[in-house]
Amino acid sequence: MQAIIYANYGGPEVLELREIDPPKVSDGEVLIDVHYTSVNPIDWKLREGLYASILKFDFPVVPGWDVAGVVKETGASVSKFAPGDRVYGMTVSDPLGIGTYAEQTLGREDVLALAPQNLSLREAAAVPLVATSAHDSLFRLGKLHAGQRVLIQQGAGGVGSMAIQLAKAAGAFVYSTCSTRNLEYVASFGADRVIDYTAEDFVEVIAATDPDGLDFVLDGVGGETFRKSHQVVKPGGILVTMGDFPDETMAKEHEIRSIFLDATANGMLLAELTAKIERGEIALPEITELPLSEAAEAQRRSQTGHVRGKIVLNCGEI
Repeated sequence: MQAIIYANYGGPEVLELREIDPPKVSDGEVLIDVHYTSVNPIDWKLREGLYASILKFDFPVVPGWDVAGVVKETGASVSKFAPGDRVYGMTVSDPLGIGTYAEQTLGREDVLALAPQNLSLREAAAVPLVATSAHDSLFRLGKLHAGQRVLIQQGAGGVGSMAIQLAKAAGAFVYSTCSTRNLEYVASFGADRVIDYTAEDFVEVIAATDPDGLDFVLDGVGGETFRKSHQVVKPGGILVTMGDFPDETMAKEHEIRSIFLDATANGMLLAELTAKIERGEIALPEITELPLSEAAEAQRRSQTGHVRGKIVLNCGEI
């Protein structure tokens, strides 16, 4: 089968399209004919070796976590899925090696769900990681509930657009940041106050209307944005970071909790989201499609931090 692989850490140039042996299904696993995968920041962070000290890698690595495709074969104990089922999910091997930038991949039964009937597999591929990340950050880590006031940085990104919708559905007041060209796009997901970071300082905007601070902030930008985000969280509030690792000294200074997002693959959660998508309760991010052969270009775009919505890679659907 064809797959994108990298044999060592490095820039986008280490990604190669190769012919490799397909993975073999084992008990509890599902072999999937991949139609689409999507590109996420974690893909290029892993490729660059940013998590080399805390994760195990089995080189050559096939990158990718999101998958949308059709079940080819199931392990002996699999009961939820059968060959021919349209499925989607967020799947990662341990050690890292068998990813989703490929014509076939493996997924454990418990991390997959039937794809929403009203979505194409192209659209479904854009959902699993961002929806899981948004849900985990808001509810598992952030303990979000109705009446709280929150800030979602980078609202035009995949996680941001999903987090805005889930937070609004839970009854929160939502601030979000984006560039000028994305103001209407981010507002379309339901944000109550969209802040143009090219023209406004989010700290000043929030201080004017919420001088006591916010209950929760989700930051995937990192750097100066991450540092400034501490200033808008009220004492006892929560900052979940996807960009930088928590700074315990800074968190203690502002009397807040700073938590790194460790999104956990969850097929039951995806099944719940599927029902919401089929009822029209969740809008999808904008999708840009590239062929699998252009994975390096896709990761370059992701690395700029200015992708609107999601990039998906066509791994075999014609």
